[in-house]
Amino acid sequence: MALTSTDRRKLMLENDLHSLIMLENSQGLNTYESILLKKLIKEYHEMNYECTK
Repeated sequence: MALTSTDRRKLMLENDLHSLIMLENSQGLNTYESILLKKLIKEYHEMNYECTK
């Protein structure tokens, strides 16, 4: 079964989130990375909300 564009985007978001969280745990985040992490978390939650409608 092929992935939909939403599935692909969700996988990309999960990968980006995982990478930033690992970076945060190992050395902390600079201001830009911290803002990016918050933005990605918000987008991820919004995507999950849309998928459950």
